[in-house]
Amino acid sequence: MTDPGDTLLLPDPGYPPYLGAAAVAGVQVAPLPLREEHGFLPDLDAVPASVRPRALLLNYPNNPTSAVVDADFFPGWPRGAARGAPS
Repeated sequence: MTDPGDTLLLPDPGYPPYLGAAAVAGVQVAPLPLREEHGFLPDLDAVPASVRPRALLLNYPNNPTSAVVDADFFPGWPRGAARGAPS
């Protein structure tokens, strides 16, 4: 899914072992803000346009925020986060 040097969007705050897994894989991490004012849902608009992610990690219920989403949340994410994905 990723190669060393690729960028991974990682929820922030998030489960700490994800950082270690990214480091072992040689993947750069870009934070994907989870803010209380957005219900701890990801805010792609808060990620600088210069960040070109190859992958993103989303999981719900989210640890440590305990935020939950319904199934309607997920279908739009692959297109919204594909700025750095290969064609």
